[in-house]
Amino acid sequence: MGKINFVQSLVLLWVTIMNQSQNSKVVIRNVSVLLDRLEVQKNFKFFSYEDIYIAMTFPTVLHRFPKKMSQYLAESLVTVKNKFDGNPINVFVDRNNIVNNLMLFKGIGEHKANIAVYICDCVKSHQIALPSNLHCNISEEDIVEEVTYIESLNDDIRI
Repeated sequence: MGKINFVQSLVLLWVTIMNQSQNSKVVIRNVSVLLDRLEVQKNFKFFSYEDIYIAMTFPTVLHRFPKKMSQYLAESLVTVKNKFDGNPINVFVDRNNIVNNLMLFKGIGEHKANIAVYICDCVKSHQIALPSNLHCNISEEDIVEEVTYIESLNDDIRI
């Protein structure tokens, strides 16, 4: 099975956090916009709440709950820094611990964590086979779109 890179793991984490009270397609598109606004691939840093909130709300709002999502994303970076050696890849390294790792982040419960594990498996294996036990309201089309988007992300970022 393949590996997931820095940008892919950050996107998977943020899509999982933001996938709340909002359409999955919209979340995928808006995480991409947020990364562009923050210029993540040019100059990654541990963005503050203010950095994320400004990018989340200007010139258009990227989530139904921009304050809460900005808080969750900023706190996710603190968790990555403190618990995962500053690298979101480490959240997804040991498949047996991914669910528990993801549940350390605000906005992620067991159900969302299990969906993220499935998406991670699809990205790593370059295969999509929708399991019958996933029990989610995300369509197969949305899963294909999310996996395709995450697979397209390269890792040429400067940390």
